[in-house]
Amino acid sequence: MAGFNTDKDRKVIPRWRTFDATLRRGELDSITPLRAHQQTTADFLTPKIRDWLEHHTVGHASDLVGSALTLRRREEREVAEAARFLLQDDLNVSSWARELAEKVLKIPNNTETVGESITLERPALLHKRVRNLRYLLRVEPKDPITWVELSRTYAILGLKEKAKWSMIVALQLAINNRFVLRSASRLWIHLDDPERAHDIIVRADRTRHDPWLLATEIAIGSIAGRKPRFVKVARRILTERRFSAIHISELASALATLELDAGSTKKSKRLFEISLEDPTENSIAQAAWASRKNKVIRIGDQYLEHPDTFEARSWSLYYRSQWNQVIKECKKWQSDQPFSSRPSAHGSYVAGAALEDYEESKKLAKQGLIANPSDFTLLNNLAFALMNLGDIQKGKEVLSKATRLQNSDQDRVVLQATQGFLAFQTGDVAVGRQLYSDARLKAKKMKDSKLFALAFVFQAIEEVSQGISDVSSMLSEVFQALRRETDPIFRVLESRLTKMISEEKSKNTKNRQ
Repeated sequence: MAGFNTDKDRKVIPRWRTFDATLRRGELDSITPLRAHQQTTADFLTPKIRDWLEHHTVGHASDLVGSALTLRRREEREVAEAARFLLQDDLNVSSWARELAEKVLKIPNNTETVGESITLERPALLHKRVRNLRYLLRVEPKDPITWVELSRTYAILGLKEKAKWSMIVALQLAINNRFVLRSASRLWIHLDDPERAHDIIVRADRTRHDPWLLATEIAIGSIAGRKPRFVKVARRILTERRFSAIHISELASALATLELDAGSTKKSKRLFEISLEDPTENSIAQAAWASRKNKVIRIGDQYLEHPDTFEARSWSLYYRSQWNQVIKECKKWQSDQPFSSRPSAHGSYVAGAALEDYEESKKLAKQGLIANPSDFTLLNNLAFALMNLGDIQKGKEVLSKATRLQNSDQDRVVLQATQGFLAFQTGDVAVGRQLYSDARLKAKKMKDSKLFALAFVFQAIEEVSQGISDVSSMLSEVFQALRRETDPIFRVLESRLTKMISEEKSKNTKNRQ
């Protein structure tokens, strides 16, 4: 059967987008309080102007322009000169550096928010991007942003070791850069090493003073099973309200999640409200998750109009049973976060279980497997789609690989049910029944009624589709299990099974006549 993302837990883990996409969303803007601004400018910007005038290189120009934007001092003559230098056609300048230069010179940027939606879907284009980034690093080997971009591209290609070592170089070059730190922490979450992700944020000097990094520390500390270090600092920053709402959005969201986990609904609600004053897409997705979890806060449809809210929209549409729209949002979500397995797993599940569109389910699973070749759910869903499309041998091979990668009780239930489906497809009904029965028994012991009902209905669908007549008593139990579930996908499965039973009865009646 198709496997699914569990929606039981979510943290405000940083999004990892390209530098220019992150810049456009305002996540790299200066958070320096106004009273400290002039001193910071004098201490930080002047030597960068001096270095640019002395060396006149792409690296020094990029450093100056980026610093000027951060400090909101784009009006200096030298900054404008450096920006114009970066826009010369005959220079090998990274896209992010050109983006900075355009922003300094106030040149309109018409790049779509989902900038990678098409260009990063094919591995050949990703490899070309690797070559371009490596060329830029030969010109400017000490550019931390390009090292981060290279790491991200490797991560999308599933080359985890190369992604890791590229990020290590970036950290060595810019250990207190917000973009580098948040990107690095997200990479190590992707590498299933939350402890290392947390250590990177905790050890950075900037973390105590930067609400974006404090939000990251709280979220990843919880994932690592550690008590977050800077909760008191984070609460003080929210109380003082020294920074604009966009800069504290994810911090308020991370603290709200802590309070929710501790059972403090009233405090959690107030913090989520703060997170939504000028929210990031990630904060909206977190608040929407909290709404699904226990209705701690209501999310109006106006938040789903916020740019890039693909994850939140996909779940909202899911609970409205708008399955084709869910698939569309999952594809956008996947394009936005192409190294993540979650959008592909969610989309392949909906395509297979709700729509019976196994070709679409196959495509989504295969896309997710580029960056996550060892993801159990994606492999299971690919196998299930292949077998439904009639490619039993290939499906069996993929399922065999998934068998070696199961690592949770949910995985084991899903795997046994899919193995049961395979047995039915190859004519071994007795083995299929036993596997489905074992899957239901495990789900029952886990007290997971959703898994139980899924295994039960997928078995019933197989029994009826093969014209097995002695299942009337089982069908009554199946419908009871389905009707206990509120997840809208069970209404689809209930309707499908009802239709199959009706068609089977009609066929039997005609045969008797």
